[in-house]
Amino acid sequence: MLLAVVQLHMQRALDCLEGPQGEDYRSIGKDACPAGAGAESDLPAGSVNRIRIYKAIRLGSVGVTFHDFEPAHFTAQAMQAVLDEGTR
Repeated sequence: MLLAVVQLHMQRALDCLEGPQGEDYRSIGKDACPAGAGAESDLPAGSVNRIRIYKAIRLGSVGVTFHDFEPAHFTAQAMQAVLDEGTR
């Protein structure tokens, strides 16, 4: 898997989690989340799920800046693990 693919998937996740009002939102073409998406803003402040989303956003915002595949890939995996936390 190429670095650009990992970064693209993380950016799409960021777009969907933050929505257009988010500071990391980049709207990458037709595959981006529709306007109005933003899971973070749909949850009550301080809720466990909002905190998970916030953590995933912070990971993703760092992960898209890496210039090497492995750190980007591991950060994407951590982002997914945070989102999956408590769902098993």
